[in-house]
Amino acid sequence: MFGKKFVGRLFGNGNGRKFLFGKKQTQGCKGNRQGTKEESSYNEERSTVVCVCPRCGYTAPHQRGISCRSILCPSCNAQLERRRKDEIKDNEIKSDKKPIRKIPVVNIALCTGCGNCVDACPFHAIVIENSKAVIDESICKKCRKCIPACPSDAIS
Repeated sequence: MFGKKFVGRLFGNGNGRKFLFGKKQTQGCKGNRQGTKEESSYNEERSTVVCVCPRCGYTAPHQRGISCRSILCPSCNAQLERRRKDEIKDNEIKSDKKPIRKIPVVNIALCTGCGNCVDACPFHAIVIENSKAVIDESICKKCRKCIPACPSDAIS
């Protein structure tokens, strides 16, 4: 039997009258129906979307109804961005669990001690000691903003 059925509860008002409160519910073969073309393309698209950290490359699976921008990266506290998996380069992201970017390394032989990297670091993880840049690994968030700031290419 297909159609609508009323699902609800009977309530009394004290005068002997009873009222039925509830909603109409459709009966049918909901469990056996096959998805539409739009639903299957939506599910396919959903599986190809991830939340990505623009700073360190951390990825997390996208969840319907939750904006990627509302999620902060556990590594560097940046807002994640929604991207399709096919837009992401292979060398940019390799894991859903760990960021692939490493802490930058200073080549002391090339470092001039100019301090540009110190100014570029938003986390104040770089200090100049003995005219050479030193990165504090416990503070560094792997944002890598120091790399383009170095005029002598001493940071990689």
